[in-house]
Amino acid sequence: MRTLNRIILQFALLFAAGGSLFAQGYKIEVTIKGNENGTAILGHYFNTNMYPDDTIKLDSKGYGVFKKPTAMPDGMYIIFMPPGKVFEFMLSSAGQTFALKTDTADLAGKLEFTGSEENTIFSGFQKFRINKGEEINSLKDQLGKATSDAEKTTLTNRINKLSEEINTESVRIINTYSNLFFGKFLKATREIDVPDSPKDEAGKEIDPNFKYNYYRAHYFDNFDVGNAGLLRTPIYENKINTYITKLVPQVPDSLIKAADWLIAKTVHNEELFRYMLASLYNRYNTSNIMGMDAVLVFLIEKYYLSGKATWLTEKSKKEMEELVLLKKPNLIGKVIRDFTFQRVDDDAFVNSISHPEIIATTFGKDFKLNQIKSKYTLLIFWEADCSHCKVALPDLGSRYARMKSKGCEVMAIHMLSGDPGRQKWFEFINKNQLLGWINVWSPYSADYKVIYDIKSSPVVYLLDEKKAILAKRIGVDQAEGLLYEREFRDLIQGKTEVSQEELLVIAKKYVDAITEMPAMELVQEFLLNYFDATNKPELERYIKAIITKNKWEPSKKETH
Repeated sequence: MRTLNRIILQFALLFAAGGSLFAQGYKIEVTIKGNENGTAILGHYFNTNMYPDDTIKLDSKGYGVFKKPTAMPDGMYIIFMPPGKVFEFMLSSAGQTFALKTDTADLAGKLEFTGSEENTIFSGFQKFRINKGEEINSLKDQLGKATSDAEKTTLTNRINKLSEEINTESVRIINTYSNLFFGKFLKATREIDVPDSPKDEAGKEIDPNFKYNYYRAHYFDNFDVGNAGLLRTPIYENKINTYITKLVPQVPDSLIKAADWLIAKTVHNEELFRYMLASLYNRYNTSNIMGMDAVLVFLIEKYYLSGKATWLTEKSKKEMEELVLLKKPNLIGKVIRDFTFQRVDDDAFVNSISHPEIIATTFGKDFKLNQIKSKYTLLIFWEADCSHCKVALPDLGSRYARMKSKGCEVMAIHMLSGDPGRQKWFEFINKNQLLGWINVWSPYSADYKVIYDIKSSPVVYLLDEKKAILAKRIGVDQAEGLLYEREFRDLIQGKTEVSQEELLVIAKKYVDAITEMPAMELVQEFLLNYFDATNKPELERYIKAIITKNKWEPSKKETH
């Protein structure tokens, strides 16, 4: 049963009704004891939300008829009665002309169908599962109070037996009624059985990731992604979301492949295709995870701009074209575009302290990104009166010497223009002693904001030696951490099948060279991910010993 607060009673549906349409339409006779002279609303699920389709007034005997000449698409439907009484049933191509009766005192327990084999099976299984569930809950209560091992074993065995009875009945229905929508729905709710990992002669697992890989490969064995009827049940969205967020590696290449596979499963049905494409588009258009804009660009180019999304308006198409022009050049791995800024040397900032009048006449000299010759370059776009920047810039300043030692140069682009912006810039630089790195601004043009997709501040880009984008829209702490991680990766580059023991030796030598607590925290954060459960504690102990020996205190982390 579902209560009123789970129901969205609105008449503007998100998607046009799809599925097969039958000439005979639907006719559902209802008799509901306890709702005489009341209202009954027929509705359907769309994922976890519920939407109304039809409303009738029941007579003095609680009788009424839902009837329309157009049939409903396959799915799970509800009848809702104020104030919050709800029960579920199935509508499908198996037949939409039948009668039902129930009692508001026990909607599921008293529910009976005439003329619908599918719903008779559905209702019967509901009652069976509810009854067995009540027995299981009672036994669990007894188990919680049990004192002897023998009693606990007996109760546990009885619980397991009842659970197996539910499972057996579920399998029987799935196998016997595989042609019915309810059979397909019930199968879709079942998790797959994962076999034990293969073992070698010594009994050791051959592949520690076997179960995960098997589960991921067979995740949709019981669930038909292309069944539009499942979209009108509470399970579809959660199944897809779990796959996308938990089973697919959260890197653009893997997500693009997964998204393409999911969409390919839905193209035969316009409603399902529209839903899948729109939900994926919205997910990656609003994602705050670095690199997800690559998935967005892929979806737009392959499906929207190619003409496959036939419902797309010219206005929306133009907006998407502009979005791609903005996003695509700044994807991870792309060589960033150059721009001519104006560089102000450190001397100008320092001299302005005693001679503030020079600020108004200081514009700087032309400076381009490709003039920087370093292994890494960090770009940070900022404003002197931005609250987040007031934290991030001094934080970057405290890290600069360490980052410079790793081959990283910093170019800080101040974005407030005009005399007031220049004044604030000089004052902030001098107050926080942000000298040594490259300070630039652009007093003549704001085109760089379009080129680098800058809509807020601060915005950070980390580039490699060729000025290809390694990371973007990250914190300065994350940027420093990436430098350490790439340095560690360089140490193991070219070493094939590095054992955990060998990796541990390399890692210990690496952390031996760390001289500050903030750097150690960054290194520890990524380094432990390289080790299994056996070797991770050893490295943790080693790092802890270094921290203790040096009497380092945890650094104070700012929260933005």
